[in-house]
Amino acid sequence: MDTEQLDRARAALEALVKRFPLAFTNPPRPLKIGITKDLIAAARSDAISAQAIRDAIAIWCRQASYLKAQVEGAARIDLDGNITGAVTADQAAGVKERLEWKAAQASERTLEKERVRKTEKEAKAAARSKKAVPRYRR
Repeated sequence: MDTEQLDRARAALEALVKRFPLAFTNPPRPLKIGITKDLIAAARSDAISAQAIRDAIAIWCRQASYLKAQVEGAARIDLDGNITGAVTADQAAGVKERLEWKAAQASERTLEKERVRKTEKEAKAAARSKKAVPRYRR
């Protein structure tokens, strides 16, 4: 997603949260399977593009708090907050794998940043030590 598309998605998500507060709760609750189609149909009058809605839902459904709500048996809700089903064991297992993958990715990024910081620190120290050694000419 490029910056412009991300901005449109965030704006769309903000509009959807305001328009459907019973669906977009804090903390998040699992949404009905196929809710994107419902949102596209309901938001036609709001001048929000279908792609912006899809991207907004992707942002919403990828946040850690939403994923953590996806436990087996948790109620899924529609745009009006009505229960329309439940998270299945397979869905919960898939989400658990995704959360574990995200945690591993975050850990790897942290380790890489630490390696880069260490390398930069060593390079700066080496540069300082070269400057500190006086050079004599004969």
